Amino acid sequence: MTIDEIVKQWLLTSAVKFPRRLGYIFPIVEGLALNMIEVPGCVKEEYAKALLALFDAGMIRFSSGQSASNVETRTGICELLDRLLSLNPDDPASRITRYLKRNSTKAVENVVRDPSLSMTFELTERGGQVWEKSAEPDWTCFLDQLSHATDEGAGEMASSNLTLMMAYMGWFPPFANYRVKLETVKVEQVADYPILYWKRLPHVYRATFEFEKMNSKWQEDRIDGPTWFREWWQVTTKWYKHPWEMPGWPSSELLRRPTLI
Repeated sequence: MTIDEIVKQWLLTSAVKFPRRLGYIFPIVEGLALNMIEVPGCVKEEYAKALLALFDAGMIRFSSGQSASNVETRTGICELLDRLLSLNPDDPASRITRYLKRNSTKAVENVVRDPSLSMTFELTERGGQVWEKSAEPDWTCFLDQLSHATDEGAGEMASSNLTLMMAYMGWFPPFANYRVKLETVKVEQVADYPILYWKRLPHVYRATFEFEKMNSKWQEDRIDGPTWFREWWQVTTKWYKHPWEMPGWPSSELLRRPTLI
């Protein structure tokens, strides 16, 4: 893959599971928050150029909670990207994550963020298809788990792999410090299921259940659990190829000149 293709694949990957806030990419890439390796030597102008190219190709769309924002036309997207490129990373209002002053451990609180940081982009069906060609996802290794916001409540999981789903429910405590109430589990087969916001699978198993708070099986949760468990858990998360695993990924020493839109 060329470096331009790598950057585009990186952006598509960042929004595979849910729409991605632009504030995690501009004015600097928040790799830790994204749980992604930043493209070595890639500057913000190149991310912006790739976003515009993906939009032009119909592979992504932009969204904004501000009615005055024009995110449906090329002119509007160019204005948005210009705004993001002008942000100063040293300005607390230009960072979506908690900003730490240099040479200080005190965080700047109650900062009014630039509204453009909250705008998002997401994959279209076409963008998802292009992403799949390079990422080669194994949907039998993917499990969709709805998040839970309370100590006790209702949960839901879906996967084309019934064995994987059952394993997750059985190992729920080290995953999330919750216990599934086994007597409440109900499993059904569902056709044409939206496993992700842009992707449907022809057949999945869907489980609903109740859960309750409990202590973890291990002192430090799954991260520092037994080696055999951590190795198994890591395998279940590797259901597609990451951009940094693909041919053409640049070395960390590579320096490149910015390319303006």
